[in-house]
Amino acid sequence: MRCLCPQCKSLLEHQSISLHSGLVEVKHIHNNTLYICKDCSAQIGLVSVPHSWQLMPYTENQRVA
Repeated sequence: MRCLCPQCKSLLEHQSISLHSGLVEVKHIHNNTLYICKDCSAQIGLVSVPHSWQLMPYTENQRVA
């Protein structure tokens, strides 16, 4: 597992209803949204079913359109 900043760790553990200031929206598909953290580069998804924050798999050669 990658090293998470304290804000991302807290978001995933406590399933807060708001995102932290380091998250930037990367992609939105239907009711699912992918964010990337400016602090630790973690990719975190807000998924609609079940409504929760999830750490997304990361690949080094992944490109953002």
